[in-house]
Amino acid sequence: MATSCGRSPRTRWKSRHGATWPWAWSPPRPSGTRCSKLAPKAQPQTTPPRQPLPREALAGRRASALQSVPPARTQRSRSRPPPPASQTAPTKRQPRQRPHQVRQGDRTLWAGQEALRSCGARAVELRYRAISRRKLLGENHIEYRNFGHTDLSCSAVGFGTWEMGTTQYGEIDIRQAVRAVEMAVDHGITLFDTAEVYGPFTSEELLARGLGARRKDVVLVTKVGFAYRDDPDASGPAAVAGRDASPAHITEHTEGCLERLGTDYLDLLLIHWPDHKTPHEDTIAALEAMKEAGKIRHYGVSNYDVPMMAECERHGHLTANQVGYHMFDRRMEAAVLPYCQAQGIGYMAYGSLGFGLLTGAFTPDTTFVDWDWRSSGRAFGLPLFEREHFLKELKVVERLREFAADSGHSVAQLAIAWLLGNRAVTVGLVGMRNETELEENVAAADWRLSDADRATIDGFFAAEGVPTYVDAKQAA
Repeated sequence: MATSCGRSPRTRWKSRHGATWPWAWSPPRPSGTRCSKLAPKAQPQTTPPRQPLPREALAGRRASALQSVPPARTQRSRSRPPPPASQTAPTKRQPRQRPHQVRQGDRTLWAGQEALRSCGARAVELRYRAISRRKLLGENHIEYRNFGHTDLSCSAVGFGTWEMGTTQYGEIDIRQAVRAVEMAVDHGITLFDTAEVYGPFTSEELLARGLGARRKDVVLVTKVGFAYRDDPDASGPAAVAGRDASPAHITEHTEGCLERLGTDYLDLLLIHWPDHKTPHEDTIAALEAMKEAGKIRHYGVSNYDVPMMAECERHGHLTANQVGYHMFDRRMEAAVLPYCQAQGIGYMAYGSLGFGLLTGAFTPDTTFVDWDWRSSGRAFGLPLFEREHFLKELKVVERLREFAADSGHSVAQLAIAWLLGNRAVTVGLVGMRNETELEENVAAADWRLSDADRATIDGFFAAEGVPTYVDAKQAA
């Protein structure tokens, strides 16, 4: 503190150290004064009020700001004092404009959403990604659920790797897919599902590369039960010779899975499809033997109906059944889901996004290449991709998109929230090819739909005449 007589602490510091006061700076006093009390007061400067800019100019300025990259900051050296206030007008740092989230009931609304839309599609995308990244890195919103009555727990959103097989789902960027696996662990996803038939074998190898040393931090699931042709050039369905769940076959192929995945045990091993030639008793006995040997922690099945699961339960306990389930395919609601819930069997839902239908990426002009499995028009026994059905389904997707946009979400997030709203579902498997898809899918985990929301969604299907196949026969 400066005193009315003698030297101030600032002056004593300068005479002792030969430097300016390091913590504060004020302009030099007028000559002839000894303390700040005698210094003449500066007259406030009056500036004319700023005229508000029109709305169009504000929208253009915000869009330009979102697309530009701010220059790197440079730190001012302390050896040189800043210019006097009389030469440089003080600037006040303005807070960054953010569309804050407001919780209303079971929905999360964006304040200023209309202003955000007026900035243009590119600005909305950049702002959405920034909000998602802050939300993910700041707090983990993923729910964790147990497989039935077991001690096996995982994130409610699981990482599906069928697309990483690169032979049935169109072109993908392998480097981005591997990077998505790495980031999924960072964002709280703990279950990764693959199968030896994806490729075949390619998906397991890429997943092992993405997990690396963090394999013990996740629940690793793979599937066996197919025999393959002796043709190294064959890929996809052409490489499959038939189903085989015999004890010798699944034991041998499980060893191959362990080698490709770079691990000495599996958290969960599934029989991919029912083998109608091999008794369920023999298959369960082989799975129990591998469990006792420490090769697997748990075992289960995939695409099994209720009578098949009941037969398996007579000889052991299934930890999980993995079957398709999404808005356009609700066949499992009739029997499989209730049975799994009653028997303490975990339910893994694949096709959570309707094999791409519920991503919002398809248009009436969308076509599939010949080697994409959807080009046949059928999806596990349902005509989802046949032209007539496909066009009707896109109308439902457009209604779902508008409904989701009212609360600041995408149609893919709505599909995931709808799926996880069924408490009989343990985990919803979602394919994620890159960082953008990963962030979007994980951000949907904390969205809770009300009963009224689910009724509204059902109304969209009824209005467009699109069936949900609740009473249709399960593909086995």
